[in-house]
Amino acid sequence: MFEIKKIIGSLLMPLPLLGLLTLVMVFLAIAHKRKALYFGFVSILTLMMISTPFIGQSLIAASNNPAWQFNQAKHPKLDNIVVLGCSIMPNSRLAANHQLGDCALARLLEGVKLA
Repeated sequence: MFEIKKIIGSLLMPLPLLGLLTLVMVFLAIAHKRKALYFGFVSILTLMMISTPFIGQSLIAASNNPAWQFNQAKHPKLDNIVVLGCSIMPNSRLAANHQLGDCALARLLEGVKLA
């Protein structure tokens, strides 16, 4: 069930969905030229609109809620900051921060910013 949900979810993303719409347009082009032109125009127009920064930013703006960010005024004193690991490449000849992977280094940097 999980795999089916992932497949359906990936097909509902804008580019695959418009690709499927274009595929339907190709099949309709064989029998009904007018419907094929309509579906083709709608799919290309929708893809172009979603690709512009104005539409994309307005879609993303709904998920950027400032209430989800850490508020230092509510927590003036921090005793400990826990940084969850990501990837590490153990090598005794390297310094500790050079052994961290990219995502672990980014997480460590965010922890240092909080301190």
